[in-house]
Order: sequence, then structure tokens, then C-alpha cells
Amino acid sequence: MRQGFVWPAAYEAVFSLEGLKALFTVLLISLDRLAALPTKLMISLLPVSPRRDRWPYRTILHRRASRTTILRRVFDKVFGSKRLSELRGDRPRLIIVACELRAKAAFYFTREKLHCWRYGSATSEDTSLADAVAASAAYPLALPALDTTVEFERNGTKRSDRISLTDGGVYDNLGLMPFWPDRDHSISLEVDPVYKLIACRAGYSLDVGEPSSLMPARMAAVFESIFARAQNASTTRLFDLQRAGRIGGFIMPYLGQDDARLSNKPDDFISGDTVAGYGTNFSAMDDEWIDRLSLRGEQLVVSLVSEHWPEIQAKN
Repeated sequence: MRQGFVWPAAYEAVFSLEGLKALFTVLLISLDRLAALPTKLMISLLPVSPRRDRWPYRTILHRRASRTTILRRVFDKVFGSKRLSELRGDRPRLIIVACELRAKAAFYFTREKLHCWRYGSATSEDTSLADAVAASAAYPLALPALDTTVEFERNGTKRSDRISLTDGGVYDNLGLMPFWPDRDHSISLEVDPVYKLIACRAGYSLDVGEPSSLMPARMAAVFESIFARAQNASTTRLFDLQRAGRIGGFIMPYLGQDDARLSNKPDDFISGDTVAGYGTNFSAMDDEWIDRLSLRGEQLVVSLVSEHWPEIQAKN
């Protein structure tokens, strides 16, 4: 966090073979799509019904190198090339969420396996922690999807499928999907039942942005609107499940929390105004801001737990 990921990724892009591969790959795919345009036009003039799952309608090239794979190299150095299967089993279970664009479904990375209900499960032996983090962090307005092929097993049958993974927030930004009590575990990721939920969000409240006159700004605003709407739907479902007695309650700490609604603030409380608008992204952060943001997050959790679940705080 002190050095961030932007400049290390820029260094990798310029001075590593991955950067050259990424440039070559995007040029090759661009040429492929350029050649496909007149070919599709000529085919459209013929009295035939071509298959849409083949060239020229679908590129046969995989984007195996991109800005996202460059970022993955940076993550891999930070994590010491650790694989998912090497994560400790005596710690809370880590589930990293990505969005699979072909199936329009959630894709899960865990210590035990990879899983998507549309494809099945796959071993995590050859998957690095950096693979999972890069896929989950590949914000689609800035980073290409991770393009790879995985061998899945479903109902006793093995099959290799090409997958395209992007930011998990596109599908489930709060990471709540595995914990819904009505999930069918015959096809979905198996997770032990959880009665109380703490859903943390390193973000702020929605603000009123600048007018979106040009297409890039307009599309960014559209994406953020859809993103916020999906997150609101997850929050609404939490309230519905709580009212129905399906979960024992939840709290949702986030950096932009309204401090006036907190009843148990500590004396050294970091206010929302102190951190308002500070970017929580790939940029470098100095020690002061790392401490300030992490302390506010911790204080929000403790404050909300003591307010809503005093019996838990009493036990500790």
C-alpha cells in the first residue's frame, strides 16, 4: 500500500516481457477484428446461415497478456508467488469473487477450489493468489478481463471452458452471494451457514458528479449507476432476510458512514469528514493515511457491533 500498484505496474509494462506480450497481443487481436469486418459483410450477402461461434464472428485469439496480467505480476511479487492451495486452513475462509462475463455469473476462488455454477468446479492447485486478486480487481472501465481456459468438473464430467473474468463488484460488490441462506449447494459454492453478517465497504456515499457530456464520461456514469443499483439490491435483500428471520442481523460499516447516527464512538474517533473523498484505489498511500483509514474502519465495526450486538462485545 505504501508503494501502491500504479507505478510498479507501469515499470512492469515497460521493462518486462509481459508488457511487450500485452502490446503484441492487443495489436494481433485488433488486426483479427479488422480482418473480420469485411469477411462478415461478405458472408451477410450470401444465402447461408453461418455459425456464430466461429471466426469471423468470434476471435480465435486469447488475450493472454494485457494490463491486467501486468498488474497480476505486481500482485504476485507482493504475495510471494503464493498459491491458493497454500493458504492456511486454520484461518477464516477466504472467498474471492470475480464476474465471469461469458456466463454472466459469479466466479469464486477459494483455497479448496474454483467454482462457477454455470461451469462447475476446478482445482485451485495451479491458481495463484495473484490470479484471484487480479481477476477480482479488474475494473472493466480501466482493465481488460482475464482471458484463460480452465478444466471444470460437473456431475462427474470434465470439460475445458474458456472464461473471461472481470471485477467481482460487477456481480456482487459486497461479496454476500455465498452466504444467502436459500442457495442450492448442489450447484453453488458450499459455505457453512452464517447467522450474523458484517459487510464492509471501502467506499463513500454517492455524490452528485459533473455533467456527462461526452461518451466516455457518460458511460462511466452509467456504469457507476448500475453498479450502485446492484449494491443497493444486495443491501435491500439483507433487510428482507433479517425481517424474515433468515439471518440474525447484519451491520455494514463503510468509510462514508454518517457519524451522527453512531451512538458508541471512541474518544479518538476518526470522523468521516477527515477521510472524505480520499481515493481507495491502486495509488500509493503514506503511513498517515493507511493508519487513518484502517483505524476508522476498525472503529466503525466496533461501534456498530457494540450498538447492535452488545452480547458479542460482552463475550470479548
